[in-house]
Amino acid sequence: MLSPDLNVANPNTCMIANSFGGVASVLGVAMAEAVLFLRLYALSGQGTWIRVWLYLQFFLVQTASLAMVGLFLASLEYAPSPFPNLIPCFPVSGEPVFPTAFFGMIMASETLVLLVTLYITVNKHRRSRSPLINIFYRDGLIYFVALAVLSVPAACSTLFVVPQRVIHCILAGRAILHLREQNFSQICVSQVDASIFGEQNQHRRRSRNRHFIDFSNRFGGGYYNLTVAAELRWARIQQSIATNPTFSFVAPRYFTAYAESALIINAFVDGRKTSRHLPIADATAFFKDNRFPQGFFRAPQPVGNDGAAQIFSAHPILPGSNVNGVNTYTPDANSANLAQFCVMYENFVNRTVKSLYPNPTGALRRNLILNLRYFFSGQPSKAGCTEAQPYGQL
Repeated sequence: MLSPDLNVANPNTCMIANSFGGVASVLGVAMAEAVLFLRLYALSGQGTWIRVWLYLQFFLVQTASLAMVGLFLASLEYAPSPFPNLIPCFPVSGEPVFPTAFFGMIMASETLVLLVTLYITVNKHRRSRSPLINIFYRDGLIYFVALAVLSVPAACSTLFVVPQRVIHCILAGRAILHLREQNFSQICVSQVDASIFGEQNQHRRRSRNRHFIDFSNRFGGGYYNLTVAAELRWARIQQSIATNPTFSFVAPRYFTAYAESALIINAFVDGRKTSRHLPIADATAFFKDNRFPQGFFRAPQPVGNDGAAQIFSAHPILPGSNVNGVNTYTPDANSANLAQFCVMYENFVNRTVKSLYPNPTGALRRNLILNLRYFFSGQPSKAGCTEAQPYGQL
């Protein structure tokens, strides 16, 4: 199967050769299955009980799958091949119960994962408007249906094993790519936004740069300033509402969108200049060429999101999302707005961070306490927020 020089008179040689393909098949399916398990773990809120259950199920199913493949390969009997140059190892018989058991276990595992996913959907996320949640469930359902259809013929004939494994990996890869696409399809203004969100699409990058230069010329006389930032941010919001059916603009992205627009000015204007204007040539050096302009001096003081409020006030909009396709932007009362920075801070610490690390101990707990303290000492303390301490004090 691997080389036309194999000696078909020696079944052990053929078994060794086929073992490589069998192990590769199991590993490919295992990696694709891991995507399903990680997806469910994220949706569940990353609780201890579900983590233990997913670990055990994944380990037991994959170990048993490897055993079934090994037993099937050991049961194969070979005969002289009618096409020795194409198929040097020609199996003529084998125990069909083993591949049936293999795909049966995979389907049983995926069915259980799907049922738990549906249970979590109904009990935890049924009112969620998050586009990421929708992608999780949509891709998960498509994944399950496609593999269920392909697993039946694969369990009956080894001819369908390779196509089933290939489709398995393709669907898992598409699930990851869809999440990544949603991640950077939101309202990026410039290359700096794209770099933050990992955007690699060259066409989009060129389009962002053209818009950046165009708005700088139209509203800033060849410079990027707060006026340009406000108009460009508003244009991107309107474009996203009109073109992205799952567009979501809620905290914390609601805050960081305006902060990033201001950061471009605060961080990249030469520190010796008193004006808050960024020349297009300097912006090009930063965003396109990834270098400092010749003779650049950084700001002589710490910089942050100064000016974000001015950018927002030019075109105020409440946090929300498209709830039923494009141009259906609806405010979300559950999201903090710019007048509720402390609410955003408290939600981030007590919900987001706490859900990621529900019960830390030892060095992890200590480091979380220290880093949350550092985080609070910045903008939250300046805004007069009450320090959130979900893990207590040292």
